[in-house]
Amino acid sequence: MKGYFVFNKYLETDKFKCLKNAYSDEAKALGIDIEFISNSNALQLNYDNKLDIKDFILFWDKDVKLAKILEDRGHRVINSSNAISLCDDKSKTYIILLKNNIRQPMTIISPLIFYGTLDLDIEFINFSIVKLGFPMIVKECFGSFGEQVYLVNSKEELTSLIKNLGTKPFILQEFIKTSYGKDIRVEVVGNEVVATVFRQNDQNDFRANITNGANAIKYTPNSKQIDIALKACKCLGLDFGGVDILFGENDEPILCEVNSNAYPLNVQKITGVNIIKLTLEHIKNKVK
Repeated sequence: MKGYFVFNKYLETDKFKCLKNAYSDEAKALGIDIEFISNSNALQLNYDNKLDIKDFILFWDKDVKLAKILEDRGHRVINSSNAISLCDDKSKTYIILLKNNIRQPMTIISPLIFYGTLDLDIEFINFSIVKLGFPMIVKECFGSFGEQVYLVNSKEELTSLIKNLGTKPFILQEFIKTSYGKDIRVEVVGNEVVATVFRQNDQNDFRANITNGANAIKYTPNSKQIDIALKACKCLGLDFGGVDILFGENDEPILCEVNSNAYPLNVQKITGVNIIKLTLEHIKNKVK
């Protein structure tokens, strides 16, 4: 079996080099011939008709347009371009999950802005404050590692932040105070929860991302948490993904975000579950 691993040329950090090495080792052990190629090189080779059709493309990037181009040329892309697109844009994620009755924080999607800012749209700002109150979460629709996520505590802070965002799309969300600085990351492969960690930030940060200083321990999810994670991945069309779940009142699960290419090595190290191997085995079984 042969496949490509597409990565982003402009995000070749040590962290992602470790990820590529881990995938390389596991692929060899499973008898999979995997070729690593950047999104930039894949684009060029595709236009020159020099990108061979292999059994699959493991698309570890958010270059949705490239993923769609490759699918249209006959490549089998995993995760699909549509699934990546739905997860990458937080407003799209919200709409799909809302349609499927998956509990999320109350959310307001920003109006489409062609130019200028919303700083003078006092009506929209006042509407959002009435519906969501303070503190309030503001998320840019595109972002990773807990970045582009903000906690605001007043009308002045909200107005200033929206003005600074300019024409960037964003969502406003209810702040789930019972989950301040803590959540769970659920790793899903196929239609199965394979590993879960509980993350808690003791640095007075409302975000529970390990990148932002949170600690994590192995965690056993309950049936409600498992159900919401699996249902979310199914609705979004994911073959694999990382689901972040908040703790509501009485620990009721509230879905926070879904990641189409969640970095697995931290969870893998903490839980001892070889997520990369399981992902490759899933792909192997799917395309054989």
